[in-house]
Amino acid sequence: MKKKYLLNPYEERLGFLTGGPPNRIAIKGDLLPVALQTALQLAVRFEVDQLPISVSRRIVGAQQFLSKARRRPMASKNVDTLRAAHESWNRRNFDGTVSTMTENVSYTDHARNLRFKSRSEFKDWVIAWAKTFSDGKITNPRYLDAGDTVIAEFTVEGTNDGPFGSFAPSGRRMSLPFCEICKFDASGRVISGGAYYDQLTLLTQLGHAPTRTAGA
Repeated sequence: MKKKYLLNPYEERLGFLTGGPPNRIAIKGDLLPVALQTALQLAVRFEVDQLPISVSRRIVGAQQFLSKARRRPMASKNVDTLRAAHESWNRRNFDGTVSTMTENVSYTDHARNLRFKSRSEFKDWVIAWAKTFSDGKITNPRYLDAGDTVIAEFTVEGTNDGPFGSFAPSGRRMSLPFCEICKFDASGRVISGGAYYDQLTLLTQLGHAPTRTAGA
C-alpha cells in the first residue's frame, strides 16, 4: 500500500505537493513556522526558472504568500499601540492618544451612553477626563491580544478637581476599574472601540451618590 503523507492546510497552501514525499510531515496545524522555513529554503536554494513549471509555480505561490504575511500587522503591535495611547494620556499628550485612530473612528462610553463618530470627538472626551481628574492616571493595565481586537483592563485613579458632567468638583479621590475594547484595521489603526465602567461606583466615590450597604 502506498504511504499517504499528511499535510496541514498551511503546507498545502505553500505548495509542498511536488510529486515526491514532503520533507516536513504534519498531522496538526502547529507546524506553520517549520512550513514557512521550508518554503524559504526552497525559494533560496533553487532558481525558479530552472525547475519544472509545476514546481516553480508552487514556489512562486509560497513567496507571494510569505510576502503578504510579512505585510500584515502583528497582533502584538496592536497591543503596543493601545498601550502607547494610554501612556500618552497619562502624559497629557492628547495628540499621541488619538494619533493611531482613523479620522472616522466610532467609540462609545457605555456607562454614560455617549457615542463619538470622529477622532476629534474622541479627543475632546479624553481631554474632559483629564480636566475632571487633573492628576488622573491609568494604572495596572492588562492587555488581551485577540488579533484585530485588543481588550484592556486597567484602573483609573485621580482626584476630582474639575466638573464631571453637571457635578461640581468634590475634591475626592477615585479608583475605578475600566474595561476597554478596541478594534484595529489591517494598517494597525483603531477603527472602533468602547469603554465600560461602573458609573454608580464612580459617583459614590465622588460623594454624589449614597454609599451602598451590604444587601441593599
